[in-house]
Amino acid sequence: MKRQILARSFAQRAAALALAVASLVSAAGAASIDLDRKPTLRPAVTVNSDVVTIGDFFEGAGTIGETPIFRSPDLGQTGTVSAAKVIAAAKAAGLYDADAGSLVDVVVTHEAREFAQDDVARLIGDAAARQFPLPDGSELVVTFDQPITPQKTDPHSSQPMRVASLSYWPATGRFDALIIFDLGNGVERLRVRGSATEMVPTPTITRDVARGDVISADAVVMTKQPRRIVGVGRPADPGQIIGQAARRPLHNGQYVGLADVMPPVLVTRGDTITLVYEVPGLVLTTRAQAMDSGTRGETVGVMNPQSKRIVHGTVVGAGKVQVSGGVLTASVEPQP
Repeated sequence: MKRQILARSFAQRAAALALAVASLVSAAGAASIDLDRKPTLRPAVTVNSDVVTIGDFFEGAGTIGETPIFRSPDLGQTGTVSAAKVIAAAKAAGLYDADAGSLVDVVVTHEAREFAQDDVARLIGDAAARQFPLPDGSELVVTFDQPITPQKTDPHSSQPMRVASLSYWPATGRFDALIIFDLGNGVERLRVRGSATEMVPTPTITRDVARGDVISADAVVMTKQPRRIVGVGRPADPGQIIGQAARRPLHNGQYVGLADVMPPVLVTRGDTITLVYEVPGLVLTTRAQAMDSGTRGETVGVMNPQSKRIVHGTVVGAGKVQVSGGVLTASVEPQP
């Protein structure tokens, strides 16, 4: 039904233009026609202007081909016109040997460039980012309050779509914009509203991690999360997360910040650990019992199970405490 309506509308406008053109051509008089080649009516025509010329319809029309004889369909639309009407309009314009051959109708399409909702979203996102520059790696994801139907524009326009005005509030992510589409012979205005959410690259857990477990490299990926979740400031780097222990239970897909991790506990109170005594030229080791829990670099007490004497040293690794200098009153054994 829509195609029939377009066809009738096109035919009516075509007939009106043909009558007007006939009077213009009589004044034009001596247009040049290619006599060496019989004009051939094309079955289908694609145009990029508001009028269809003799040259659009006929192959081999010569310089008279620049003469307009019909108005084209609306931008991006297709219509049909009877071959007989085309022949009549062409002859009236001076193409006397025009012939339709076996053609009954000619299909005419007005070429257009189409912009979808995603194109409009990118346009608004770029404009908002120019108003409020984003940190490296961040981007704006634009969503609309109402769906946007595809918009057709002049395919030869140097600026087929542009933002005429934009109000954007980063604190809420809301925006209000006016978009202008170039139709060639005019413009179309579209008011759009929606949200532009800043998405920030952040470390994200790929599987559940229990409290106190060390986070391995294969448990962290970079994803983009909304700024409202990440908070202000720079998100953590993966290197600040990997190798750390979970301060609380972490779940698959959860964003991880510095507040969610802590240095891993390398020495646990009550465990048997390796005590290392080191002075210049001498390194001795023995087994001892940890009296405190500690992370790397922390000072903990350890007790020799034989002498029951407690000394303090620095946690240097998993289950290892080092004492440097001083006097070690514990049974020791040479390090292999």
